[in-house]
Amino acid sequence: ADTINHLLLSSFTQVDPYNAKGKAKSAKEVIVAASEEIPRLKNLSPYVRYSLNRSIGEVFLNLADFDNAKKHLKLAQQSGHISLPDDTAKNAIALGFAELGLGNLDNTDKYINIALKNIKKIKHNESARLSANTHFLHARLYQERTEWEEAITSHLNASEQYKKFESTGNDGAIPNRIYLAKAYISNREYEKANKLLSSLHQQLVDDKLLQSPHFVQVQATRAHLYWYQDRWLEAEVLLEKQITDVSSLYGENSDLGIDTVGMLASVKYMLAKKVESKSYHKLSIEMTAKKYGERHIKMTGLLTNYGNFLQATGDYTEAEVTLGNAMALSLEHFGANHDTTQYSKWVLGIVKGRLGKLKSSILLMTEAESVFRSKYKDTEYPISEIQQTIGIAMFFNQDYESAEAYLQHSQRNALARDEPNPKVIKENLRYLTKLYERLENNEKLLSANRLVESALENLKSEH
Repeated sequence: ADTINHLLLSSFTQVDPYNAKGKAKSAKEVIVAASEEIPRLKNLSPYVRYSLNRSIGEVFLNLADFDNAKKHLKLAQQSGHISLPDDTAKNAIALGFAELGLGNLDNTDKYINIALKNIKKIKHNESARLSANTHFLHARLYQERTEWEEAITSHLNASEQYKKFESTGNDGAIPNRIYLAKAYISNREYEKANKLLSSLHQQLVDDKLLQSPHFVQVQATRAHLYWYQDRWLEAEVLLEKQITDVSSLYGENSDLGIDTVGMLASVKYMLAKKVESKSYHKLSIEMTAKKYGERHIKMTGLLTNYGNFLQATGDYTEAEVTLGNAMALSLEHFGANHDTTQYSKWVLGIVKGRLGKLKSSILLMTEAESVFRSKYKDTEYPISEIQQTIGIAMFFNQDYESAEAYLQHSQRNALARDEPNPKVIKENLRYLTKLYERLENNEKLLSANRLVESALENLKSEH
């Protein structure tokens, strides 16, 4: 007790205006001071050393300082105290979240397995709480790997376990439901996501928690839903408010702040505010580099989105470099078959085509098409879109037979969707028309025109 009192006093006296020499100390600076004091404390029992390091590690985890969290949780693990299964499981779960934050997905998997192995040995009620936290961690890992069905199942398993502790409270229940909503959105189950977010919103209103981190995260997820549903004006209003709210709660360069700025960049582009969009894209990348460095897992999505923006606004030279870096990072973190890797490869192929590098363009895009077709139905996004860009590249490469085949595949898949995209259909018509004019095939030209004009008429009547 005397040792812990000394640690607390030595840390918190620095907040005193006299000791702080007029400089305000943040909560994080106080925790850093406390963590630096531990090695100087003598004659600590293994249990006290374990408890101090684990508590400080979990505080760093809550502050999203994953490096320091991992450092202290590792020290707790090495303290010589951990022998009981519940202590081992708790520390493994915390380390799993730290590794997840650092983008070390394989290490996260390793700690999940350690936690599950030890939970099986626990005979008392704590096993259910630890099981819930492990399911939540596993769901987060599945989300990072874009395995949405598995993520949803794990989130639902966690929810069932968390319900057992509603009367005593549980810090993991609300975050688990927020991330479940995110998984529903990514899996395009918008109705379920909306219902869950409305329920969470009402719960936080009833509990008078409108200034809480949970409420900010719910609103951020609501903006994520608007983004997926192309509700750009609503998303813009919500995200601009979120930037202020997130900054006041979490400070600069928080993960949620980075995600909010990145999403706002995409929304601004969709609203034709290209200058603002570019500014937000660059800001999100700078924030991430400052916090984590340039090789972090979060950089993959940010660079891919920025590269796509540069491609769409005609800055092909910078887009080629940016997307090349994005694809290399995605390969490093996620592997060859991940959606982010293949999406960056596809857009890089478009850019190379724009720069006249048609052979490498076609090679990249056909590789991406092959992987996406192994994972999605031909009528799902982005199969038709990729086939169209391959067809256009082959047209300019004067491989007219292959170009026709890809454009026709794209057209059939686009028309077979529940909600066909008129832009895709019209663009296919434009290039098929050019192709048949070049081949002087009037019969096919008339046939293509009739087919697509009929489809567009059907679309008008349906909407």
